[in-house]
Amino acid sequence: MSGSFMVSRALWDDVDFRDGEMTQREALLWMLAEASWKTRRKRVGSTVLDLRRGQLAHSTRFLAKRFEWSEARVRRYLKMLENRRIIDAATDAGITVITFCNYDKYQASTNQSDAPPDAEATQERRTSDANENKGEIKEATQRPRAHAREAALAVAGPGLADPAKEPGLIQTSPEIDRWLQAGCDLEADILPVIQAKTSQPRGSPIRSWKFFTDAVIDARDRRLASLPAPDTQRFKNERTSRGNRSGSDSRSIFERRRDARAANG
Repeated sequence: MSGSFMVSRALWDDVDFRDGEMTQREALLWMLAEASWKTRRKRVGSTVLDLRRGQLAHSTRFLAKRFEWSEARVRRYLKMLENRRIIDAATDAGITVITFCNYDKYQASTNQSDAPPDAEATQERRTSDANENKGEIKEATQRPRAHAREAALAVAGPGLADPAKEPGLIQTSPEIDRWLQAGCDLEADILPVIQAKTSQPRGSPIRSWKFFTDAVIDARDRRLASLPAPDTQRFKNERTSRGNRSGSDSRSIFERRRDARAANG
């Protein structure tokens, strides 16, 4: 059987149907219904995002709760959809932006309420094309930072607040960039500290990345202190060797020339 059919978004909130664990098909249909059908602004926690047609944004915790899955299962599912080129997914500061690779394949509708006018669609394409190069450059510079934030969230335990619900974690995420700029190593300094300090639930979960700053800097200092000191004696020997290449005369070249002129005068 081929073709397509229209499904109302209201189906997911219909009180006549009891919620429960979704199948993979149901999760895909839910994401299609949740995806933007035109450019719009969406707030996720304290972050405001500009979503294009075919995009949705949520934390994996939210998706896990909505699908009634574990977060690990959500991540595996999204990775599977990426491998099949159904979606692209990018995560930053705990927010995952999902983009359907061929949204019109699933949501090609003649209904004017669910499809942008030709002029609007054309303008969206022009804007997207004009910003494509700028976006690639920005992505290239932000990729290491985004990777560090994703890694920090990946190792964090129950002692860290939910980043999708706690604005402090999003607002203080540049603190991770400052750690890297200060010479802290992601694998050796940053991740072990975050993992250790969030491994157990806390009465008041950690709501700011600045909480870890002192411990991360201490870890960096301890690591650097354990490195071998520079071979200062070798440096001194090399200087002495260079100074004695012309013999045992330690006078500067100017002093030798002055003395030679005086002897010949």
